[in-house]
Amino acid sequence: MNLSKSLQALVVDDNWYNCDIFRIALEKAGYTVDIAYNGKTGLEQLYTRPYHILVIDLQMPIMDGISVLKEIKESDIRQNMYVLVVTANAYMATDELDLLSDMVMFKPVNISDLTFFLERIKRTL
Repeated sequence: MNLSKSLQALVVDDNWYNCDIFRIALEKAGYTVDIAYNGKTGLEQLYTRPYHILVIDLQMPIMDGISVLKEIKESDIRQNMYVLVVTANAYMATDELDLLSDMVMFKPVNISDLTFFLERIKRTL
């Protein structure tokens, strides 16, 4: 990995507390973090700049996480970005979700697991 490379992350979750937890973990792992509080705003941000990782909740107002993932599924945006889905609803973990994401974690997220995943991603960039 090129250490001079700026690693970019986008967190999309309607819960400010969750956003803060993810932001802290991502910054500790060396990422610059942007935050969106709904899927529509997150999607707009995805189209404005490249991100190395997207951390996204599934259940949000205005536009849910599944809709965002379906929108970017075939786009150039998705090709160079890891997608981590976080959800409190285990019933939402479907085969379709597996095809739309690289990892699914259930809330409350285990910070050790999150940190391990972020470090693995960093080594591939």
